[in-house]
Amino acid sequence: MPTIAELRAEAVQLGLEGEALTEFIYKQQSFYRDERAAERAAHNAELLAVREREQLAAEREKEREQLAAELERERRDHEIRMLELRSPRDSEVQLSDAAAKPKLPMYRDGEDITSYIIRFERIAELLQLNRSSYAVRLGTLLTGKAVQIYAALSPDVTGDYDSLKKALLSGFNKTHETYREEFRAARIGWNETYLQFATQLGRKLDYWLESRDVPKDYASVREFFIIDQFLSSLPPPLRLFIKEKDCKQLSEIVTLADNWSAAHKAYPKDSHMPKYQPDVKGNSPSRATAIQKPTRNLDNRQEMSKGCFSCGDSGHVKRNCPKNPLLFPKPSPTRAISEAVHRA
Repeated sequence: MPTIAELRAEAVQLGLEGEALTEFIYKQQSFYRDERAAERAAHNAELLAVREREQLAAEREKEREQLAAELERERRDHEIRMLELRSPRDSEVQLSDAAAKPKLPMYRDGEDITSYIIRFERIAELLQLNRSSYAVRLGTLLTGKAVQIYAALSPDVTGDYDSLKKALLSGFNKTHETYREEFRAARIGWNETYLQFATQLGRKLDYWLESRDVPKDYASVREFFIIDQFLSSLPPPLRLFIKEKDCKQLSEIVTLADNWSAAHKAYPKDSHMPKYQPDVKGNSPSRATAIQKPTRNLDNRQEMSKGCFSCGDSGHVKRNCPKNPLLFPKPSPTRAISEAVHRA
């Protein structure tokens, strides 16, 4: 929009003066204002139309996703119903030995999911089943809460045994912290041999390592246990902070610990460390002499050398002064007579 000076110059060029000049400027300003208002209205209308189109497209996309999810849920429900109606022979697995016909174990609701998966894998290995079929076979053997977890998983997860096992364990709150606590708190049970107990410990350790995706080589296992001991030695607030970050590398954990301690000024204080007095010969701190408090006997000798503050005599202190009537009260006359008669 032109300024008043520009409009005045334009009016002068047109030969306008006085009231004609003022009216010209007023009309030009009104024209430009109306033009700008029309442009703003058109722009707002265009933005509103774009917003409505985007909202409509989002609603349609949401409807498509809901429809796809509903179809997927119906498909899974149908698969589960078909599995529940299967013939008992479908779950029976034949051994190469015709004399034995064991079945893969059915999961019972309330059973420990970790123990069940171990039992399932052992029998599957005994039957020499192809590991690629583990996921399908496991899905047909689940009941109760395990079926609900299975039905909520995507086909990519239910089709891969390792992913399915991890999802089931997570659904039953079997995390790396749970396995750690079980391994640390494990004790030999009643009527259990030490061989069974050692096997149980190994199994718990394997699941603990697997829950953290630790490779089974010396360097990885070594770093894993260093991390565990490192976290156990930290103050609770710092340990919680690092666990929330879910770091798996020792270098990352150490960096987080240093950064947190520096920011909170939470490094261990000198008062928590043993106090040492350097040796006069300049020996290392490991060979320094620890500062010790004076013994009580030394304190007593120093007090006795100063004399009694009550009577002034040396050889004793005020609390043991023989002239203190509260410590050595005089016997009553009746008691003195009784003692004299008794001695006679």
